[in-house]
Amino acid sequence: MKKFISSCKIYLFKKRNQVTVSFKVTDTFVNTYIFPIDHFEKMMLAIKDGKEFDQTVHENKWHVFNKPSKECVRVSVWPKRGAPGNEYRIPPGEWEGMRLEYEFQKNNVNEWDNDL
Repeated sequence: MKKFISSCKIYLFKKRNQVTVSFKVTDTFVNTYIFPIDHFEKMMLAIKDGKEFDQTVHENKWHVFNKPSKECVRVSVWPKRGAPGNEYRIPPGEWEGMRLEYEFQKNNVNEWDNDL
């Protein structure tokens, strides 16, 4: 496992058709979410194009957008069943790094690609 040093980290699992996205809360606590590949790509494309991503994914309501006044990408996640929501503010450079890491994993063989 790679050390968690940035605000977000992803793993693309091609055989499972999913992406796991982890957001760092503290040095010892992260929240991890699972996306189908097509939803993750829609989110990444929307933010890259300066649009908002507002969609329900696996019973979580996602609202993701560039927030220029705070110089971040704001990620809001609300569970469907009334549990507390989470909001993350990701520096634009780290968000772009996550997008580039996704593209790298998509176009290369990863050590976990043979795992089920």
